[in-house]
Amino acid sequence: MGQHDDEQEYLAPEDDWDLPQQPRPRAPINGDALAPAALSTPREPSPPRSPASGALGHASATPAEAAQSAAASGIPTVLAHADRPGLFPALAARSALFRVGRPSASDAPHQGPVPSQGGYDLSLFGPWPRMRDKAVWEAAMGLAKELGNAAEPFRVSMSAIAARMGLSDTSGAALDSIWASLERLAACRIEFTLPRGARCGGSLLKAATKSGRARFIQVDMALAGPLFREDYQFKMDGSRRATLGGSLAQWLHDFLSTHEAQDKPLTLDYVRGLCGYDGARKSFPALLRAALAELAQKAPELLQSHALKKRGRASDAWAVELARGTARPSFAKPQTGSGERGTNARKGSGKGNRKAGPAL
Repeated sequence: MGQHDDEQEYLAPEDDWDLPQQPRPRAPINGDALAPAALSTPREPSPPRSPASGALGHASATPAEAAQSAAASGIPTVLAHADRPGLFPALAARSALFRVGRPSASDAPHQGPVPSQGGYDLSLFGPWPRMRDKAVWEAAMGLAKELGNAAEPFRVSMSAIAARMGLSDTSGAALDSIWASLERLAACRIEFTLPRGARCGGSLLKAATKSGRARFIQVDMALAGPLFREDYQFKMDGSRRATLGGSLAQWLHDFLSTHEAQDKPLTLDYVRGLCGYDGARKSFPALLRAALAELAQKAPELLQSHALKKRGRASDAWAVELARGTARPSFAKPQTGSGERGTNARKGSGKGNRKAGPAL
């Protein structure tokens, strides 16, 4: 495997490469069952502070404010891996949390399970985010990592977020689209199980609010705290992903960035379900071919070549064969409560514990 250190190393993926977790009834969080109606309603935001915006497009709390807030709330105020802004949770890439396709006003709110790998047992309540929203979310989390206190509302500049996303279009329409993404993220609540078995829930953003011409967002640290601390954190090349025009190619970019090369091909049905595709089933093979071709052209270090091997007339059973490039996933392990690094094994991921999920 080569040399690596305690902070970052190369990952041999779990044994669930081709097996999504079968949806199960939602487990209680913190001992209390939460009704779907309550989960789909974003919690009330805290009143925003009114600091002057800094060069990075945000303003951070003073150490005294951070200490006071931490003492009052009892929840984390600083995101893990603050010195490594390119690391993001595996959950975001190994599931349909951020699905393919373009955001649309006709998108209906989702209530219930979302396809995911491994034992995440992911459920979502509210607007179902798209890959475009993921880029905005990563930019917002990158800003939050730089704050002294990520739990407090902080002022954001849409231009600063656009710059982090690598966008050249900073027109009014483009910046309004970023704000619409932030509002969707604040309205979306998720539940999931972390690698060590803890069940967590919260909003992708606690709040996205306006005060005059100023705009503020707030991180839901009840969600982001454990998600960034207790899940595997993979390095995502957002600049490379931004060169990909299609959302399916972008999703495949992130998915492959969290997996080593595998001998066993995936099925087309598996990929279609895991990426959250909601279009016509008969159109997906052509879309997948185009997405893989774009990825191989623009990111050959991730994907050298590909083929869809037919297995009967129904495309769901076709094999998706991938010849990977030289790039290997780099990641940080989950942290323990003491701040030490965790182990490589996801709970229940051994071959003896594998259970095939249903066809998606």
